[in-house]
Amino acid sequence: MIVNSDGVIFDTTPPVIGGITDNATYYTSQKVTVTDASLDTVIFNDKDFRSGNTNSGNTNATYQIVATDKAGNVTTYTIT
Repeated sequence: MIVNSDGVIFDTTPPVIGGITDNATYYTSQKVTVTDASLDTVIFNDKDFRSGNTNSGNTNATYQIVATDKAGNVTTYTIT
């Protein structure tokens, strides 16, 4: 739920992570996007992440992307 000057908005839709598939393995870098009307934070391996950044494509690494909107909805993807 978000309260603002427009009133109360019930947001039950989690952020959408695009450009990758959860639990997939990639052998080249991938452009990752995150969209949500009320996006709050995006954390990429415990660091602040901006939509449109590209992972390094290191096949020996695991990456976790956690997107949270202002209503507290969370989407988490892990890729290798």
